[in-house]
Amino acid sequence: MGFVVMIKIETRFLFTKLIQFLGTMFFYQNLTQSRAYKNILLIRLDEIGDVVLMTPLLREMRSNYPEADITLIVKPQVYNLVELCPYVNKVMTFDRYEGRFSFIFNIIKAFRYAKVFLWKEKYDLVIVPRWDTDHYGASFLAFFSGGIERLAYSETVNVGKQLLNRGYDRFFTKVFHTSDIKHEVLRNLDWINFLGGKVKNYSLELWSNKEDRKVCNSFGGESKNCFRIAVVTSAGAKRKEWDINNFIDLIQRIRSKKNVEIVLLGGGYNTYKLGEILKKSCKVEYDFIGKTTLRETVEILKTCSCFIGCDTGPMHLAAACGLSGVTFFVNKNSIVEQYGLDTAKRFGPWNSHIVTFEPKLMSSGCENGCKKEFAHCINQITVDDVYEKLKNILNI
Repeated sequence: MGFVVMIKIETRFLFTKLIQFLGTMFFYQNLTQSRAYKNILLIRLDEIGDVVLMTPLLREMRSNYPEADITLIVKPQVYNLVELCPYVNKVMTFDRYEGRFSFIFNIIKAFRYAKVFLWKEKYDLVIVPRWDTDHYGASFLAFFSGGIERLAYSETVNVGKQLLNRGYDRFFTKVFHTSDIKHEVLRNLDWINFLGGKVKNYSLELWSNKEDRKVCNSFGGESKNCFRIAVVTSAGAKRKEWDINNFIDLIQRIRSKKNVEIVLLGGGYNTYKLGEILKKSCKVEYDFIGKTTLRETVEILKTCSCFIGCDTGPMHLAAACGLSGVTFFVNKNSIVEQYGLDTAKRFGPWNSHIVTFEPKLMSSGCENGCKKEFAHCINQITVDDVYEKLKNILNI
């Protein structure tokens, strides 16, 4: 690790210690813990897929604390997804600053946010459910919230947290030490077990309204004449993206055997760019890239019969909608050093008929997880293998 990086990490650690010292001196004094939990705060500043996999936790928190006032804080980009959640009393957003000196600016921003919106709520319980490294500043927000009991996974649970979140355990009144690799739905629901509650339902859940369903009017709802396939060609990182030419080849093979409609979904410039490449070689009936909200995407997925795409948020939406299909992961489930990062074992479609594909053998230099900035190990997944699986799904 470079000298400059180490200096940066040490500087962050010193700032962390300073914040904790000041909080202990002036902020957290004479607070009495209570197990009543009348006012609960959940902080999940993660991506779309992470929030989808958290939906069982929201339902089970309400089931175990039916009288509590529950607040959820998410990033603005996923607000639309949980806005209608019936299990929380309030959904709020915290928008992090991205740029130079963001670590310092986000500490200040978290303090101001807490002072304006959170102190007055007097939370009995604050939970940061994220097991991975906290890149989002949720730990600072939890500390500044004024919550009496603050819970999180320990900084020691994986290598990344040990390095980048050193000292974060002191932001919380209690941390949990668990390093076993399990699916994120189960990881989230562990919070119910930690609190002494009971889990009754493990299923994902999504919420929308009649306004969201209007987007389906553009193609008349569910198709009765052919098989509709939702396709998402991009992912959060290029190493997680199956080559666009593979998508083209796969779709052309399917079209040669079956009458299908292709629906492109997703958002962002890279998704748009890949979509344009695909449309030059394949007929696409509906292109919704960058044109729908998350809830509208859910309603479109409900009209589809199959999903083809990478490990990304819409894949989890498709799983929650009960679709069949295929999805592609960049790392093998056997990857241990990266604590299951980007593997189906942790992030695969939950209780779904969507089949996961992974590289048969990690490439040289990527034995502990693909580290390239481009599609690399994932392209060991062949079109032949994927098509063979889809033949059964599509009854070709």
